[in-house]
Amino acid sequence: MPPSPSVPSGRSAASSRAPFVVLVLALAIGGLIGLVLLNTAVNENAFRIHDLDTRQEKLDKEEQRLQQALDGQESPQKLEERAKKMGLVPAGDPGFVKLPEGKVAGTPTPATAPPSPTPTPSTAGSSSSPGESPGGSPSGSPSSSAGR
Repeated sequence: MPPSPSVPSGRSAASSRAPFVVLVLALAIGGLIGLVLLNTAVNENAFRIHDLDTRQEKLDKEEQRLQQALDGQESPQKLEERAKKMGLVPAGDPGFVKLPEGKVAGTPTPATAPPSPTPTPSTAGSSSSPGESPGGSPSGSPSSSAGR
């Protein structure tokens, strides 16, 4: 007896399900691959964040060290020491000019410089300018007899 058209045979039903099964498997595999790639990207960014955090900590410590060094250089004692090395002296009493009247208020006094040190005989003869060698010719320049 031939198969009736209303009853599908076992073989044709299985063959019609094959594309659907392949599609579901492809979507499942594609989803898994997508999850693996997403997880890899997240982990890569986590490592990058860790490296940046470590670098930020080092930079914060360096900033703190530099700020402490700057604070030390800006202390009144250091400023006074550097000013004395440059030959600056403390200012005297200031006077103020009242602009509308043109009168001077207060008694201004000029700053007095400490006496300059006199050179001692041992240092007076050996003094040379910074760009010259003890022989009198500028350092780094060839001698007149060299190379001729």
